[in-house]
Amino acid sequence: LGGHSSAELPIGYVGNKTLEWLEYLLKGNESYCDSLLVSPVDASQYLTTLQCGESLSHDLNEDGTIDNADLILLVIAVLNSSENGFDVNNDQTTNILDILIFSSIINGT
Repeated sequence: LGGHSSAELPIGYVGNKTLEWLEYLLKGNESYCDSLLVSPVDASQYLTTLQCGESLSHDLNEDGTIDNADLILLVIAVLNSSENGFDVNNDQTTNILDILIFSSIINGT
């Protein structure tokens, strides 16, 4: 299905997994979670920190809305090197990538 370079042009299996991940992570579509845990048949190693059933709420300040106030809270967390559960992309660190992804979420892009 592909070697290490198969993600350069994500088509076929890799492309489908990429789309499933985006549906799950960015759109909060829980129905894709189980399929993301399945190890590809040709993978020499498959590691994940994903746990199905975890909430993907992006309401960081828990005020009931996802808006710029949440984005500001995330920026402050990154500037203060704070690891407080604001890891939007689930890579186990809160950094500029989380800000960029979160900005896309609230701007609908």
